[in-house]
Amino acid sequence: MANIKSKEKRLKQNKKRALSNKSFKSKMKTSIKLAESSRLEKDVNDAVRLVDSAVSKKIIKKGNGSKLKSKLHKIEVVKESPKKPAPKKVEVKKTETKKEEVKKTETKKEETKKEETK
Repeated sequence: MANIKSKEKRLKQNKKRALSNKSFKSKMKTSIKLAESSRLEKDVNDAVRLVDSAVSKKIIKKGNGSKLKSKLHKIEVVKESPKKPAPKKVEVKKTETKKEEVKKTETKKEETKKEETK
């Protein structure tokens, strides 16, 4: 490790920046691969935006950035087809099961009496 305090600080800063740049490059490369595989307009635009951002932050060089953007713009873009609305789910109302009231059966005597009175 360096003996001078400012050099120690620079080493710490460089490690921190290298980690940040590595993370950003990885994100950019993943976005480019996604754009190439999906061919959706949205994914291509996101990848171009990340490449522009990397160039402005000086993570990649200007020539490399323009080469990547050219590669992305050559992709035949498939516009997203309007999504069909999902079929509405038919809600089935549950019928409440009512317990049948147990009716007392009338005895034969009562039935015969009723029939006689009629």
